[in-house]
Amino acid sequence: MRLALAGPAASDALPTLLKALQDTDPAQRLAVSQAVWEVGRDATDVLPVLSELLSSDRCELRIGAAFVLGQMGEAAAEAVPVLTRNLRKSNQVFERLLLAASLVRITPQHDPAFRLLLEGLSSENADIRYLSTVALGAMPQSRQLTTEEALGAVIQDGNARVRHAAYESLSQMLV
Repeated sequence: MRLALAGPAASDALPTLLKALQDTDPAQRLAVSQAVWEVGRDATDVLPVLSELLSSDRCELRIGAAFVLGQMGEAAAEAVPVLTRNLRKSNQVFERLLLAASLVRITPQHDPAFRLLLEGLSSENADIRYLSTVALGAMPQSRQLTTEEALGAVIQDGNARVRHAAYESLSQMLV
């Protein structure tokens, strides 16, 4: 994790990290994949590992892999079919929202994923509205106008946490 936070400054550790991608512990491979990406910014070695983790029977590994892929943006384009398949078959709300957010960050034109995030804003469940609001705050510029309009309506939400997230997300977009 420290190496991932250090980013390119930890480039001397890259050969060791690349070897660690073969670790037998999937949680370790997930952490190493994120570090390899953050240090080297090369998707070649991490995409196969993250794609494999998306098929795990452990939800936390699937969510972690989807998160890292979303952070990679367009460099993770190869993973879009697996992410899309997982989005269709997942029945866990948090996982679906994270998959949708990752898909839009990788492929801004992914309309089903973007619509899922927008639909989450009108959920009766405040947690879903909150998570959708936070995810929309990280949308690419090509989705900014629609996102700003949707988040503008959320500012009137009856839940203070959701309203705060809307303000935060809108301010993130301004930056």
